Amino acid sequence: MYNEQNKEVLEKGIRESGDWHFLIELAPGVFTIPCDQWKTLWHNIVVQDYITRTLFPLIDLLNKKEPSETTVIDIGCNEGWLSLLLHRRGFKRVVGIDSNEANIKKANFLKKHFDMKNVEFNAADINDFKTDEKFDISIMLGVLNHTHNPVGILRNMHRFTDKYLILD
Repeated sequence: MYNEQNKEVLEKGIRESGDWHFLIELAPGVFTIPCDQWKTLWHNIVVQDYITRTLFPLIDLLNKKEPSETTVIDIGCNEGWLSLLLHRRGFKRVVGIDSNEANIKKANFLKKHFDMKNVEFNAADINDFKTDEKFDISIMLGVLNHTHNPVGILRNMHRFTDKYLILD
């Protein structure tokens, strides 16, 4: 049950995690970004909304398997908001990677808060990321244009992507 004490604990955890860049509601009325700062981060909120409305219909169109049978890697997962949405949609396994340790700390805060047992977050540079695992879907949104070796990154992603690679 949610109560004021839980709200205080959540708000403390949010503050201790540092400044957030994406708007996530952790409990009724408890957000990662204080309401008085929404205007300054409106572009991130608009991007979140756009991705939410367009990405999942695309995945549904491409993927013929049930989410509960599908593995996904979220490259450049940032604070974990997309991984959280993938978890909520019931994907079998979600792995989020980001090179920024502070982002992974926030993502793990979300993982613990929402008890996301099927989600794993790793601090890793996509240039160096290695895995023997094959993911049904690899998603990389807003990352490729920030890299110095996009062709190398795409080759690396090809190695661990089994079916679909979704980029923007």
